Amino acid sequence: MSRIDAFLKELRVSRNFSIITCAAGSLNAATLFQNGLTGGMSRMLALQTDMEEFMENPGLDIPGAITFLHALGHHVFQHAMGKTNLMETHELDADYFSGSSLARLGLDPDQAFREFAVLLKNEATYEGYPPFADRLASFKRGWEWGAFAKSFGWGEDVPVYGTDRIRAEGLRDAGSRKEEEGDLASAAEDYLDAYAYNWRVTGNLRKALHCVQELGDDDLALKIYGELLASAANERAPANKQAYLYDMATHSGNLGQFDQARTYLQISRDLNAGHVDDLVNTGKMYLRMDRPGRARDALMEAIQLGPATGEMYLYLGQAQSALSDPKAAIRSFRTVLSASPENLEAILGLSEVYSNEAEALLGLIEQEKSPAEARRLQSVKISLYREAEAVLLEGLRAAPDDLDLLTRLYRIYLSIPDKSRIREIRKKLKDIQE
Repeated sequence: MSRIDAFLKELRVSRNFSIITCAAGSLNAATLFQNGLTGGMSRMLALQTDMEEFMENPGLDIPGAITFLHALGHHVFQHAMGKTNLMETHELDADYFSGSSLARLGLDPDQAFREFAVLLKNEATYEGYPPFADRLASFKRGWEWGAFAKSFGWGEDVPVYGTDRIRAEGLRDAGSRKEEEGDLASAAEDYLDAYAYNWRVTGNLRKALHCVQELGDDDLALKIYGELLASAANERAPANKQAYLYDMATHSGNLGQFDQARTYLQISRDLNAGHVDDLVNTGKMYLRMDRPGRARDALMEAIQLGPATGEMYLYLGQAQSALSDPKAAIRSFRTVLSASPENLEAILGLSEVYSNEAEALLGLIEQEKSPAEARRLQSVKISLYREAEAVLLEGLRAAPDDLDLLTRLYRIYLSIPDKSRIREIRKKLKDIQE
């Protein structure tokens, strides 16, 4: 493998272009297209002769490095250079890639930002090019992502070899056979080896990920996601990265690495600050991690940004219930049911709030020395159970044979107690289960 190919592999860049050498001087580059022998267009990258020096020390000529990586970015993003109406998007993509790559190469951010700003200010601005501020912002966003990749070592745990497509295809086919036979561990190994021999094809990586997730191997799943993120560094759109980070937070939570999980969620949010869907996903993730306070905060922020949905209030109610804030939880669940009266999750959540409040009075009643106060508390307890009963009965109108609703109702009647209702629900449960 040539040094340039090794360098491109480090950046997870597929070489879809030819390289030509220009006259010596400061490192510069140009993205070119020319007609091939068959009459089609072929991609070319024109470099000056100090490329070897750049690979030895990319910080030696930062303006030249920025220019080279910007030109390379056009090929990475598969830009059709003749599309002048897309020039703004093309330039921002290339700036993003340049920033991301320089960060992964370990350059100083302040110096790189200064040099980038000087370079742009001295560059002629053509019609259709994005404003200076947008280009600098895109460069910085790319840098931020590259810094994340370097800091977390994404991609370091999954081996990447020299390209051998024939071997990769054989390993992929072997993995497919083993997966069909149910040998998921061996299948995952073959898929990972297939990726190692053809790392431009992330499909094999995803196949390996599916196998290890089926096996419940959270540690290996995290390593594979790290490689996916290393590859996704060359994507300006945040969608894939956010999805990967969200799943990584789940696996980290499964391993008890809650600080790491929170970090992944925060990075995911930072990729698209204020994005409502991401805030909702963050709230759901924190609920699964048994962090209701953080879940509540994320969901309330999503509701404030709007538009608020029943799903937001449902998860908010669950978080508030877990935080022992019954009044707030009741409001949230009631909000869901006002728009969707048949929402079973909200029905069960609301009935549980009332039941929990009733059960919380049991200890007080037992300790109360005043008979009058004990009777009052007993009356409050029964009224709370009746509130829970009313919610469940309303749900049973829409789903009369729902086992969860009937079971919850049965427990309430045991707690009241209500013998006639106990017999009635017990018979219905028996009939349904038979």
